Amino acid sequence: MLKLFFQISVALIFLGQLYASETKRVPALKKQATSTSTKLSAKSNVSFSELELESFEGVFPPDKWSKLTNYGGSGWAQISYGDSLAGFEPAIAIPRIPDVQIAGNAMAYCSWVTGHATGDFTDNQSIEQLLITPLLTNVETADTLTFFLKYYMQFSDSLDIRISTTVNNSVAAFDVLVDQLAFSGPGNRNWRQYRYALADYVTPGSDIYVAFHEHVDSSAVIGDALLLDLTQVAQLVTSAPNAPDIPDQFSLAQNYPNPFNPATNIRFNLPLASKVTLNVYNTAGQLVAQVVKNKAYSAGSHVIQFSSKRLPSGVYFYQLNAKKLSAMRKMLVIK
Repeated sequence: MLKLFFQISVALIFLGQLYASETKRVPALKKQATSTSTKLSAKSNVSFSELELESFEGVFPPDKWSKLTNYGGSGWAQISYGDSLAGFEPAIAIPRIPDVQIAGNAMAYCSWVTGHATGDFTDNQSIEQLLITPLLTNVETADTLTFFLKYYMQFSDSLDIRISTTVNNSVAAFDVLVDQLAFSGPGNRNWRQYRYALADYVTPGSDIYVAFHEHVDSSAVIGDALLLDLTQVAQLVTSAPNAPDIPDQFSLAQNYPNPFNPATNIRFNLPLASKVTLNVYNTAGQLVAQVVKNKAYSAGSHVIQFSSKRLPSGVYFYQLNAKKLSAMRKMLVIK
């Protein structure tokens, strides 16, 4: 019965993804309205400060994301792996993040072309382009922003990671600087993952927007291309089993880090003491790892570390069962 439930669940997930790719109208933030809680509710913002893994497939900008630019250009845009970057000679084909299947087909990017209304970079104009996340509510101490970034440079460029605790429609509102990344050319950098603990920059409990803010002082001599993919806000949990607060409902969190290699943390909440089973399946519905089997856990929040050393790169599903409750999430292994 459990295997049948899993196979039906996977089938529904795949059908949903297939429908999204055919219609091209389903927002790219596919997991935003999905909860592993037994109590589901529709919310206008991302709840509990978690931003599910965003790979920028489908409609751009993704659902509830936004963008700003100051000089009439398109601003941040979508591009696919293998495409050539406009405005570069000779043509540059964009390589994938190490695992082709996991990285998907699309990413976000900005360049001197997207920032300018006419593409005439000789007019010495200052350019600003912001790509902004949905509202993230109730930032918690362990919440961590992660993303992959790559650049192509002939001259130089700058990317600020900024936070607004008020609105998302004004550059000036993003007055909390998380980091300023400065790039210089000529040359390019391979894909690199960045991580920032959000509570280092805002008070826990804050509601925030995060902006990827590309800016140059002079379009005549500065600005090239920045590529962004696999953006996420999730909780990096260091300990939890003896937390003083007892959760009021059963839930399974998104693993962190994700994508990962070789290990990741799987966090879950139990309102009552229960025996827990945690299984990992491949996309064919085959059991590839039984992490925990009928192990007794007290009521509270818990973390299990899972190692992918014996698994190849790919998409996997982890399923948690506790008494009559069950929840499933997807995770990505990159090697």
